[in-house]
Amino acid sequence: MWGLTALFLASKYDEIDKNIPYIKEFGQVSSRAKYSYSEVIKCENKFLNLLNWELMVLTPMYFLTALLSFGVVFDDDVFKLSSSTPKNLESIGECIQILNGKVKSVKKFAVFFVDIGIQSLEIQKHKFSVQAVASVVAARKVLHIEPLWNDQLEQISGLKFKDVEE
Repeated sequence: MWGLTALFLASKYDEIDKNIPYIKEFGQVSSRAKYSYSEVIKCENKFLNLLNWELMVLTPMYFLTALLSFGVVFDDDVFKLSSSTPKNLESIGECIQILNGKVKSVKKFAVFFVDIGIQSLEIQKHKFSVQAVASVVAARKVLHIEPLWNDQLEQISGLKFKDVEE
């Protein structure tokens, strides 16, 4: 019964309303026992009370996704070109391709740094929001985007550079 209720709660939490199965359908999933609507609802209430109704766990990746949705590369950023970048770009299209590549790279590196941080006990001592912002700053550093920190990042994250610097 608990497993069935957990599946039911997960489907409610993670699905669009029209895709959530009816309790009647869930009650018939078990081959050994059929559960009534009221039994499932009672178990669901016990389950939720046991969890103190705290169903969502915010992770560094959750915060990173939110940050990336605001954008972490800005109009006034300066991109230091690497030695492999051609010095005589022939068209605006080439410049746009390089900039788009930088934006995609910031996202990839930030995700990489969050993944690495999950494995580090030292990094896990920090708030998840700080870990996410620090991964963005680290990605900007690796990609030679200056400044590493600016007012827009401060406004989006609600943090000061000193909060992330460590």
